[in-house]
Amino acid sequence: MTDTPSPVAPPRERLLPLLRLIGWGAVAALLITPAIAMRFNPEVQWTAFDFLLAGAILIGAGALCEVAVRASRDWSYRLGVLVTLATAILLFWINGAVGVIGSEDNPQNLWFGLVLATVLFGSILVRFRAGGLSAVLTAAAAVQFGIGTWAYLADWGAGTEQWPVVIVLTTGVFTAAWLVAAALFRGARQP
Repeated sequence: MTDTPSPVAPPRERLLPLLRLIGWGAVAALLITPAIAMRFNPEVQWTAFDFLLAGAILIGAGALCEVAVRASRDWSYRLGVLVTLATAILLFWINGAVGVIGSEDNPQNLWFGLVLATVLFGSILVRFRAGGLSAVLTAAAAVQFGIGTWAYLADWGAGTEQWPVVIVLTTGVFTAAWLVAAALFRGARQP
């Protein structure tokens, strides 16, 4: 009777349990941090709704990462999903917490919802295929850049602290992040 060698996972695949632990640990840390901060800083005031919303967003993003890991063995695709989700969450969070254009109460900040809608509906339309996602995220970068440029030229948020640095910086950073995600999907193997 001969022993047949068991298949050995490629080195990158052996990292998955560690990456999962780090990812879910980061989700837990992000949810616990405001609760701890509320004990020491009276300016941090989260409601139960804030915790529920943050939990839904972060746990939902974690679940989507798990689905992406199972859907594709291509690391470029997996990293593309991670960059896309992180960028979308940061845009939503920053816009809702402090606002990109002036304060979070400025209704002009709602324009950034078009970027998120482009990503969401575009991803569904292309059925989450790498080539299509690359095009969708390039379009999201164009929408992000367009809204930022429009806000700058129209002086939205002028007169607020740090104008126009905030709009220029956020436009550049988020446009670049969408383009990085697009490049990752462009480099992914098609299923």
